[in-house]
Amino acid sequence: MSDKVAPAPMQPEDSGGAVPQPVAIPPRARIARSSAISGQPVTLRLLALGHHFVRRPRGGWRLGARTLRDDTAARLVARGLAEIVDDRLQRKAKAAP
Repeated sequence: MSDKVAPAPMQPEDSGGAVPQPVAIPPRARIARSSAISGQPVTLRLLALGHHFVRRPRGGWRLGARTLRDDTAARLVARGLAEIVDDRLQRKAKAAP
């Protein structure tokens, strides 16, 4: 007799089923901006809800954690969508018909 023992045949691990395969996740869809000015739609919605931006000491405007650059505020004022009252940037009141 020989000392050599035949190796046991390779058995797949019993993990209760098939090996899970990675799932391909489709890329996120890009949302098209409705305006050329970055951030303007959200800014206008905030102003429409009655909120106002307060002037920051370092320049720009602030509403909570959201900041707005001076040039963006200037564009809103130039387009007639907002006005500056004291140190607040607020939505311009519509004229009564």
